[in-house]
Amino acid sequence: MSKWEDLTLTEAGITLIDCDHKTPPPADKGLPYVAIPQMKNGYIDFSDARLISEEDFEIWTRKANPQVNDVVLSRRCNPGESSYVAEGMKFALGQNLVLLRSDGKLVKKPFLRWLIKSPAWWAEVRKNINVGAVFNSLKCREIINFTLPIPPIEEQEEITKTLYCLDRKIENLRKQNETLEAIAQTLFKHWFIDFEFPNADGKPYKSSGGAMEPSELGEIPAGWRVVRMEEIADRIAMGPFGSRITTDNFVDSGVPIIRGGNLVNGFNERDFVYLTEEKADDLKSSNAFPEDIVFTHRGTLGQVGFIPTNSTYPRYVVSQSQMLLGVNKALASSRLVYRFFCSKVGLNAILANKNTTGVPSIGRPTTTLKSIQIALPEDGIMNQFDSLIKATDSKIEANDRQIQTLTKTRDTLLPKLMSGKLRVGGD
Repeated sequence: MSKWEDLTLTEAGITLIDCDHKTPPPADKGLPYVAIPQMKNGYIDFSDARLISEEDFEIWTRKANPQVNDVVLSRRCNPGESSYVAEGMKFALGQNLVLLRSDGKLVKKPFLRWLIKSPAWWAEVRKNINVGAVFNSLKCREIINFTLPIPPIEEQEEITKTLYCLDRKIENLRKQNETLEAIAQTLFKHWFIDFEFPNADGKPYKSSGGAMEPSELGEIPAGWRVVRMEEIADRIAMGPFGSRITTDNFVDSGVPIIRGGNLVNGFNERDFVYLTEEKADDLKSSNAFPEDIVFTHRGTLGQVGFIPTNSTYPRYVVSQSQMLLGVNKALASSRLVYRFFCSKVGLNAILANKNTTGVPSIGRPTTTLKSIQIALPEDGIMNQFDSLIKATDSKIEANDRQIQTLTKTRDTLLPKLMSGKLRVGGD
């Protein structure tokens, strides 16, 4: 081909491989089983993927065995959304997902992930969507007949190079943040779960014979106190009832609404919808501010995010599926409390009253949150931890700002490149 040509996926040499329409049992150890919740912003997130046994993995990958540069496509819930398979990934495919695989002749394999994000792709999704009572969906037999403009191979390579360069920078920054967050969590566990914070001599407290005393939470260092969240909170509040906030209230700019998508791997400032300042004032009790902690209480349980000190906006509104905790900084460190809820101990506490019938939810969410207990140290230890974590958080926040800028650049370029409005390479 020397010019862009409209082809169906089949004509372009792209094969659709369907998943097994059943779910394997979970296992304590084994290999990851990727379902729709693991598809996040074009990437596959293995952090919360369930594991399946090696025997089941072999069965589930006989038909659909993901290969490098395959695209994982969602047919249901969020039909049309996709993630790509990177080098070294090994997983089984969940229900309502399919693989798209190019033979490389008319569509270069690395280019496929960008083709399946083009304006033409989304036009085909809208045209072929099947509206359901609960979830919209796409049919396999219709997907393979999606017609898309395919550029010449040389131009595909240039487009891929341009977008990949930006994407690699974004991914490197994401990985940096994952490492920094892991360091922060390790420090929290060492100090506040294992009680190995530095004593007066700079040695690990508990293993150096530091005094311990009984409490409602078990043994804690002498002088520490156990408090409930309601005792250290300025505010604990739910998002507004659905009747108080609808799509009719959305505007192009204003006060952003924090939804579940903004709590993927912590807090992120992407894909906001907005309310007017007046509407946000009307929902004052659901306003969240920098250094507040936001939780999902309905939907994807376990999501928790910390609004950065230098956040993009001065305030936010939490949606009806979220709730917020504002920590009284005179009584506790909000960063410490946030890391508590990121730990297994904190997550188990918030999920202790979960209900998995129908849409997963936390029963009596604010009452549950208010009653959760945490062991807090004397101010000196708390301030020392806060100072260390603040430096880590500042780096994470700086990386996040770079990610936002690079993502905006990539997402602005992508439709222009994929529609031929902006040409690179080729004739």
